[in-house]
Amino acid sequence: MRGLRIIVRLMINKPALKARNTYGRGTRANVIDWKTGRIIECLSQGEKLAFFCLRWNDSVIDIREQVPMDSDLVRMTAEELGLRVPRNELSTDFLVTYHDGSMRAFSIKNSEEDIQKISVAKRQVLENHYWKRLHVPWTLVYKTDINRIYADNIRICVRYYDPSSVSDRFSLIAHKISRKEIVVDMESAVLDFRALADRYLKEV
Repeated sequence: MRGLRIIVRLMINKPALKARNTYGRGTRANVIDWKTGRIIECLSQGEKLAFFCLRWNDSVIDIREQVPMDSDLVRMTAEELGLRVPRNELSTDFLVTYHDGSMRAFSIKNSEEDIQKISVAKRQVLENHYWKRLHVPWTLVYKTDINRIYADNIRICVRYYDPSSVSDRFSLIAHKISRKEIVVDMESAVLDFRALADRYLKEV
């Protein structure tokens, strides 16, 4: 029951950390969830790229960012692992909810070099075991492993997700791609909107 209560709180909690109020942690940016209009607090470029890739997945129904971790459960998990109990409140970068009701937690780091520091590595171990106790899979993602072309293509297209943003052939093709009305290869190369418009919008 305790685990269920924690999960319920996680679903309604606001971000534990806000990009505009956080200093010294990478390049911060606010991203708008194009499907809900909610502002997503990203604390690094890696988180921003990861958000675009995760949200593009149609099986995802919600993404909560900077999710606060229950302090009592963090303490219990740290003591069980023989780790020092953190003094500050911990949070997980993303908690993703899928259509089938399942959830997955994500920690985003710039590269493998980030977790070579003992303190960071211990934090990742603690975070992993914390989510295991809640029966939620946990995934560590490196910014260096994210397909930048894929993320950037998504970022450009979703600017035109709202029909009111369409003003010409090129924004129209981006709109249709963002709505999955036209399916194109988003991963291999930067999208050529002129060529795509010529191909799919010949009558427009």
